[in-house]
Amino acid sequence: MLRRRQNDQGAFGYWSAETGAETDFVSAYATHFLSEAKAAGFAPPPDIFQSALHNLQTMAGRPPRDLADARTLAYAIYILTREGFITTNYILNLRDYLDKRFAKQWPQDLTGVYLAGAWSILKKDDEANRLIAAYRLGAHDKSERTDFYQPLGADAQYLAIVARHFPDRLKNISAQDFRAIVGPI
Repeated sequence: MLRRRQNDQGAFGYWSAETGAETDFVSAYATHFLSEAKAAGFAPPPDIFQSALHNLQTMAGRPPRDLADARTLAYAIYILTREGFITTNYILNLRDYLDKRFAKQWPQDLTGVYLAGAWSILKKDDEANRLIAAYRLGAHDKSERTDFYQPLGADAQYLAIVARHFPDRLKNISAQDFRAIVGPI
């Protein structure tokens, strides 16, 4: 199915092959799925996976249009970093954009969580810990909800990244924090 929904540039479409050259969450999500499958021992078809990673590299090099776009780029950067790409320049360029336009918002957003995960992989622990500490479970800007960005999904991504890259922090998540997550369910 993924092969039919992937275009010749490596982007995935929601219902069919993506036709535009845009930053899109579906491509990042599908590539993350392939990365997780690979990590679990289920090797994805190499041509699909390599093309998807190349698409994420192209995406990560584009300037974002807004915070939602920057969040998707941070997600793409995190996936690329997990797959062994050196993403320092992508991170620094995105940080520059975010600091200029969303200085107060982005560290508490899932954008900061993705970049914290990337910095952790790159062994920039001080920056990774500073960013991951800024996110608060259950604290979400209602104006930032979209089809692919909801509070429960954001908190779940936070927990996944904390469990993988910041296991000591996982022990400090309280029952009250978990209630903030399960409340919307």
